[in-house]
Amino acid sequence: MAVHGKGIETRSECPACLTEKLIQLEQAEAEQEKHRKRSKIKTLMDNLNLSERFADVTLDNYEPVNPDAAGCLKFCNAYGYPLA
Repeated sequence: MAVHGKGIETRSECPACLTEKLIQLEQAEAEQEKHRKRSKIKTLMDNLNLSERFADVTLDNYEPVNPDAAGCLKFCNAYGYPLA
């Protein structure tokens, strides 16, 4: 498209190309957000100063020692917040 007397020409990309660029940008943003979350979790975990004996403890390998602990485990698993 030429602007009257200015000799300026602009070209717009096809809708498919724009859609592809948008998808790529969204994927890059999602990767960055995932990286930020992992970094934040690592920082929080590093600052907890947990004893070495808890290094490999997860909800998947936790063994409840009483009914209250089993209820807490059930609640945590139901909450289901993905960390990764």
